[in-house]
Amino acid sequence: MKLTASHIQADTSQPVLETTIGQQITFAASECPDQHFLVTGEPDSSTRRRWTFAESHAQAMSVAQALLKEFQPGERIAVMAHNCTSSEPFGHLAG
Repeated sequence: MKLTASHIQADTSQPVLETTIGQQITFAASECPDQHFLVTGEPDSSTRRRWTFAESHAQAMSVAQALLKEFQPGERIAVMAHNCTSSEPFGHLAG
């Protein structure tokens, strides 16, 4: 088989929502604040860290407010961080 394209056709069976990750976290935090948003995948379930939608929303808002003190909306920034659950890269921003 000879390949002639490097993509597949988009799935149009569902509409594309005009929303952001931030808007979705805000919505989820208002609808189900105590539900788990993220659970780490440690083999020992007793050592897994868990965050609720409310906790994740609060942390995201704190970081967003700190970023707004330094940057204007629309400015581009880059974040370079290890692939881990630690909030160290943002800890100093959130105060």
